[in-house]
Amino acid sequence: MRSDGLDFAPRRFSTTKLAERHRIPFWCDVFGRQAVRLNIESRSADPFEAEAIIRALPGLHVVRKQRSASRAANEYGRRRR
Repeated sequence: MRSDGLDFAPRRFSTTKLAERHRIPFWCDVFGRQAVRLNIESRSADPFEAEAIIRALPGLHVVRKQRSASRAANEYGRRRR
């Protein structure tokens, strides 16, 4: 176990097990606003599906994602340290 308190484990997000009506709100709020600080909007009438894996290391953030047609914009004013 690490004693420095750092957690490099991947974080997984998926809408697969959610009811259709909960998928877009979950993806926009939990993944978009809380995890990656992006404003996400669906751009299609097709059923929405998305999944992502995020891994953060010191000085490096990696995101792998698949999603239905949507738009993402950095509207939260991310601050650099």
